[in-house]
Amino acid sequence: MDEHPDPQARTPTYDAFRARLDAWEMWEVLSEVQRGEIILTTYPAAQWFEDPALQALASQRQDAIAWG
Repeated sequence: MDEHPDPQARTPTYDAFRARLDAWEMWEVLSEVQRGEIILTTYPAAQWFEDPALQALASQRQDAIAWG
């Protein structure tokens, strides 16, 4: 993880951006099965139909359109 050159100068905006970037980097290295497990155990059901959750869950089904 890259750190801001001056930790004292970090802002809430920088910290939020860095957290989102770190989360995205971790998400990208997960397999579709791992993503599905995380989605089904931590996301509220309403978010299952939003990207990237829908894409990850549908990719594990024979008929992705009918899955929902």
